[in-house]
Amino acid sequence: MANVLVVRSAGPSAQSYRPGRSLGDNEAFTLRAGDTVVVLSSRGTRAFQGPGTFRSTQAGTQVASNSGARIGAVRSAGLDPNMPQPSIWQIDVSAGGTVCLTSATGATLWRPDHSGATRLSIRGPSGASQQATWPAGAATLAWPSAMPIANNASYELTQAGTAVPTRVQVKLIGPVSTEYQAMADTLIRNGCQQQLDLLVDSLPGM
Repeated sequence: MANVLVVRSAGPSAQSYRPGRSLGDNEAFTLRAGDTVVVLSSRGTRAFQGPGTFRSTQAGTQVASNSGARIGAVRSAGLDPNMPQPSIWQIDVSAGGTVCLTSATGATLWRPDHSGATRLSIRGPSGASQQATWPAGAATLAWPSAMPIANNASYELTQAGTAVPTRVQVKLIGPVSTEYQAMADTLIRNGCQQQLDLLVDSLPGM
């Protein structure tokens, strides 16, 4: 793994610094006005804002959090997929997109508002569905064992009272390194953007 990994970029030069790009030790890079690049090293994250020329190992600014209360949960559990939940490896029923899981078994669902009880319906790629009761006060729920998870399969998650289901595509990526850069690189390559954002926002700034 290179000295730093680009994990977020925006602005006129975003295409030149797409997430997943490696920057060598003390490599110089130039940003234009309106550019923002966030890099990840083995020690944490740094943000750079243009215009200017920077070095990949120089100090940057703090990465602004945009993930709300869930960041605290990520920090409290660490980043190891084998550690107790909650963690970035949960399936957020309020957000669609691609979700990376390390295993087809033992998946956990997460919801941001757990004040009340609700019913959850999971519809699989074959059209079959499973119902589950989510108790009041519980932020997490085990994925129903009667609904097997398949690689690259899509699932619809519908909470009672919600008209539009959340659609997620699951990618089974196997064991994941707990080293920050390797983990981020895996999430980038598999298109698991929400989990990447949670990872980046939960790490310390340098």
